[in-house]
Amino acid sequence: MVHRTLLLMRQGKGVKRASGIDARLRDRGKRKAQRMGVWIAQQGWIPDQILAAPTPCAVVSAEKAAKAMGIGVQQMVVNARLDKADMATLLDELTLVPETVHTLMLVGDGVGLEQLIVRLVANGDTVAAGGRKLLKHGSLAVLKWQGAWAELEASAAELVDLIDVRSLPKRFPFPDAQGAELRDRPAYYYRQSSVIPYRRATHGLEVLLMGSSKKHHWGVPKGIHEPGMSAQESAAKEAVEEAGVRGRIDQRLLGVYDYEKWGNCCRVEVFAMEVTELLAEDLWQESHRGRQWVAVETAVGMVKAQQLVPLMRRLAELVAA
Repeated sequence: MVHRTLLLMRQGKGVKRASGIDARLRDRGKRKAQRMGVWIAQQGWIPDQILAAPTPCAVVSAEKAAKAMGIGVQQMVVNARLDKADMATLLDELTLVPETVHTLMLVGDGVGLEQLIVRLVANGDTVAAGGRKLLKHGSLAVLKWQGAWAELEASAAELVDLIDVRSLPKRFPFPDAQGAELRDRPAYYYRQSSVIPYRRATHGLEVLLMGSSKKHHWGVPKGIHEPGMSAQESAAKEAVEEAGVRGRIDQRLLGVYDYEKWGNCCRVEVFAMEVTELLAEDLWQESHRGRQWVAVETAVGMVKAQQLVPLMRRLAELVAA
């Protein structure tokens, strides 16, 4: 018999609009999802696959938890049938899970998940006695049993754990889920990647600068190194979102620098990117930033992060060579 683990996580609480619809996950809900992701990693229950309901709260809860586990979102599938799904619908979807999946995480609305717990657990009626909610926003139930996903309903699952997210530590271990140091944000926030976009102009090398989100200063694309991606892939993603450019990234590291954020030191790996495509403003996600091509010696006097200055000059030397 194959051992199976089912992680049932209730989506975080959303910010309510005047219409009464939960439009997006609260920041507090994001932190809770990240804490739960760290806890799952600490237990060694990292899922082979994650199924999420299509609501913004469920999707973001699943993404934040997955990244905090260190696995990224590659194993995540958004399933339209899970939107406010009842127990019967959840069971139907679970029976379709590939048998190669040993640990599955399901993120969605609390009502259907609680009904599923009562149905699958041998003493489910006792567990739900008293009318109390089994899963508060962001909390998790862990079920285990032996058998195939297609035979799930006939299985007598064991409720191994019921974790209230409010009981988890507020700070995050570093440098990974088993780390002893505690920080204000998940460990992956402190590992970042960046590109210096450049092109060869008739009068020499130019680099592309884009404005900060509030247009207070100039810089280059930079962001958190997304779990599940290489540093270069993550930096390329930031280049598309922040500067609206695509290009060829040199696989060699141009340089590294540190800066302070979230109460600790962030380390940034910087790569050179020769721009091959400049996206139109309607396709550029953060076009409010603004962008401009400038000569390297002009750029070094404009960027806020002075750690970029020697890296820009090194880029000019490498391209010239």
